[in-house]
Amino acid sequence: MNSQNRNDYDEARALKLLSQGNREGFKMIYDRYARGIYASGLKMLQSRELAQDLVQDVFTAMLRNPAPFC
Repeated sequence: MNSQNRNDYDEARALKLLSQGNREGFKMIYDRYARGIYASGLKMLQSRELAQDLVQDVFTAMLRNPAPFC
C-alpha cells in the first residue's frame, strides 16, 4: 500500500470511528487537520486568538454533530 492509499485508509477509518461516536476517530481527525485549520485561519483573520477560536468552533461542531463531516 503506497502512502497516499494509506492516508486515505486512515482518514476513512477515522471518519468511520467519528461517525460511531468514537473519540479516537475524533483525535485522529484533530491531529491531522487542526494545525492546517489554524494556519489558514491565522492567514485569513490575522489574529491568533480568532484562529484558535476557529479551530475550537470547527472541532466542537464536529463533536456535537459528526454527520456533516463524515
